[in-house]
Amino acid sequence: MNKKNIVLITVDCLGQNHIKNLNDTYKFFKENGIVFDNAFSTASWTPLSFKSIFQSIFPSMGNKSFKLSKVPTFVEILQKNGYHTIGVPQTPWLSESFGYNRGFDFFQNFDMDVGKNSIKKKFYYNVIKKSPLMWSLVYYFYLKNIVNNDRKLNYIVEKQLNEGTGQKPVFLWLHYMTLHDPHIPQQNQMMESIRLLYKYKKYILNDPSLEKVILKKDLEDYKNNYKDDINVLDNIITKLIKLVAKHLDLDETSIILTADHGQTFGEHGMFTHGVQLYDELINVPLMISNADRLKHKSKENISTLDIPTTILDIADISKEDHPIWYKGKSILSDEVREYVIAEEYKDRIKIDNEEIKNVKWNIDEMKIAIRNDEWKYINYPKKKNELFYVKKDKEEKNNLIDKFPEMVRYFRNKRSEHLKRVKNTDKMINLK
Repeated sequence: MNKKNIVLITVDCLGQNHIKNLNDTYKFFKENGIVFDNAFSTASWTPLSFKSIFQSIFPSMGNKSFKLSKVPTFVEILQKNGYHTIGVPQTPWLSESFGYNRGFDFFQNFDMDVGKNSIKKKFYYNVIKKSPLMWSLVYYFYLKNIVNNDRKLNYIVEKQLNEGTGQKPVFLWLHYMTLHDPHIPQQNQMMESIRLLYKYKKYILNDPSLEKVILKKDLEDYKNNYKDDINVLDNIITKLIKLVAKHLDLDETSIILTADHGQTFGEHGMFTHGVQLYDELINVPLMISNADRLKHKSKENISTLDIPTTILDIADISKEDHPIWYKGKSILSDEVREYVIAEEYKDRIKIDNEEIKNVKWNIDEMKIAIRNDEWKYINYPKKKNELFYVKKDKEEKNNLIDKFPEMVRYFRNKRSEHLKRVKNTDKMINLK
């Protein structure tokens, strides 16, 4: 029996709460597969969440850095099992510098740090990036054309598929960045764009309370631009699906769409992503084509940890061949998750170059969110913990931490179990 082709589409900054705005893309998956309602990322920003998507481990497991750990990626396993692998990620965080080229026959490296020691690069990092006005001008006239480059990804994919795959089954991965902040108008509205860019950069650099820099009207402007970006992305993904159908038999191809995290527009006093672990940031889309037999699982709790194991299952790679460190449960199996977990270690949005090189991560002091069908608990090392009855309080506004001590004890036990699991997994990884 021929192995299925597999296409993994990952989108930066797309929360489940916006998925229906991807009109044609959403319609495709509703008609040709399954849309899951309760998929959750293990983190609220890219470098952490992608460890789970590629290695089926929590962000805190393995090396405490932004690079992939030495745990094999599912792509390396697919390659060893005869797949022709193509990777086209559109962000430096998922570049060769962080190990994401591993296992790919073709990998489009997008790394803005290449040549960072040049005079031009030093000037950008040491001067321009620290000035909101200078950065806004440079971004508008130059950087936006590099960062928002998703249309070109489809051309790269078509070129690769035209060159052929040697009769091998194909694994294709694309990561789209159209929805990433700063969210400026699609049309060339220079003054409005620079105004929004300036406020955004000032907020990111100084990390003050939101209302000191960004007004309610500004948030509405960012959000409206984000919705326009979703329409653009919908068109790009629809064209990709048509492109895949042209070169691969869709009946023999599983297409998976998910995101690394969502985006927040002031729901809990913050703009962009990272830092927080509320649902607008960790409840992500998950849609799979050719998966009608899974429709009964559309309401189940799913973690992005489950994506690698599910892909290996689709590829008919036996569980015995999965790395022993993998924490995911295949969605194709009968296993059910009682709860999902997300992690975060930082307290500010801004991250500097020194922190990228030397991540300061104490797992005993990280924030941890644990969520089941009805309740969600967020443990903070430096402030009051939170407990929400998310079955009714979907916006996570009413903290019940002082009213349900038994539920708090249950989640504290789960947190302790998780920390033990992290430390034991680290020992296993380091032994190999």
